[in-house]
Amino acid sequence: MASDDDAKEFLDGLSKASNRGRVRSGKLPGWIPEEGDPPGRFCAWLNEFYDPDDRDPFVGGERWGTHGDAPIVLYRASGQKIRWTHQATLTKPAGLQAVLMSKAGIRPRKLTGYDVMVIAWVITQLADLRADLDPLEEIALWWSRYVDSRPVEYADPDNEPEWRQALVAWHQAREADERRSPTDDRRTFILIDSRDDNRYIRREDFAEHVRGMVKGPVSWPSLNGRVAEAGWQQTRFQRRATPSSPYVSVRCYVVPGDWPDLPETPQLETGE
Repeated sequence: MASDDDAKEFLDGLSKASNRGRVRSGKLPGWIPEEGDPPGRFCAWLNEFYDPDDRDPFVGGERWGTHGDAPIVLYRASGQKIRWTHQATLTKPAGLQAVLMSKAGIRPRKLTGYDVMVIAWVITQLADLRADLDPLEEIALWWSRYVDSRPVEYADPDNEPEWRQALVAWHQAREADERRSPTDDRRTFILIDSRDDNRYIRREDFAEHVRGMVKGPVSWPSLNGRVAEAGWQQTRFQRRATPSSPYVSVRCYVVPGDWPDLPETPQLETGE
């Protein structure tokens, strides 16, 4: 006759078999790391939830800043990198799980808002902080490298023929950059107002530069909001090269003449 333990094991097996293939709930592990625990403790918790069979465990991570726009990366034992371009995405169920699903093949779970916040907290705690620039310092870093990589031209907006020709040259430089090879220098230039030293930069060109630096997408609302906080403005110019030619339209960011050029790149605070 079967013992009670044998009967329990048999019933557990039937229960597991009947649940196989169903969507699993997002039940978190029964314990949570303490604040200040070493990164390995947070990795253990994340692996218990997402990789209980230890097939390719998470072993660490890195993040570049503490603000929501900063990127964050997790590393698995195989060397695979799982990257969120903006760590604020971790607090959104779809944003958190879409990256895990597409990059690591991890099946989505049913998660409550609290579950998502705990997982986001664990991920940020296990990731080493490699740089902590505040948002304004980061814009200054983008700007300093942009200045180093673009030529400069001067023009007076009050001199209508001169300003018109500068805008036409800007338009031509953009078209040349669209056809350039990776080894060619960029033709798009920073246009400086010769009256007050305000700098005009093509909005699309600066956005492309920023996306190249962060190695990922940056939305227009996010970028526009960030530069507005730095005191930049937006404007648009329309001019004809000649009275009979079509309009040339340029969207610009206006960088105040007294906004710091930062001759030295801001120093990154490296995590231990």
